[in-house]
Amino acid sequence: MRVTGVDIAPRMMAKLREQLAPQHARPDLLLADATALPFAPRTFRAVFVTHVLHLVSSYEAALDEVRRVVAPGGAFIHHHSRFPDEVWKPSMDKCHELMDAYGVERRERPSEKEIRAKLRALRGSVRRVEYAEFEWRLTPSYWVECARNRVDSWSWQVPDEVYPPLFADYERWMHEHYGDMERERPQRVQHALEVWTFDGG
Repeated sequence: MRVTGVDIAPRMMAKLREQLAPQHARPDLLLADATALPFAPRTFRAVFVTHVLHLVSSYEAALDEVRRVVAPGGAFIHHHSRFPDEVWKPSMDKCHELMDAYGVERRERPSEKEIRAKLRALRGSVRRVEYAEFEWRLTPSYWVECARNRVDSWSWQVPDEVYPPLFADYERWMHEHYGDMERERPQRVQHALEVWTFDGG
């Protein structure tokens, strides 16, 4: 199977190359924008996207491009993760609150409903496949370290000069809210694929 990968960040493509093992097929990697793919129409039998549509400048434009490059009879496969217990939602809400307080312009994350509405407008129909469920057992200190190292995408939107005081406020709140920073909090995680096919070829 031939695989083509697209990313707007050279460092992300370099990280992928580092992680490839000998048994993996070597993908063709292109530096490109998901909202303006450098491919002819109807090029691919399948397009796979995971944890991307909330990061691009326009999820609508990215989905227009997906529809353009999917070949007749092909599919768009969109990966979803759900966290039904919302154990860490207060932490995420606090991040957003602090971003607003520091005047950081937040990119609004498209909802699953908005993404599905766009795909249906592109004459798509969907089949959902639940394929895994497991339990995270993470600690508040884990999320503080993620924030300290700017692992999570919310932190990428914060200017460098603003981040140190914002992070200090976040770390202080985490200690006050959760208390024991090393106690694990169980969190269910559900993974699913939505397989979209399109009318009209």
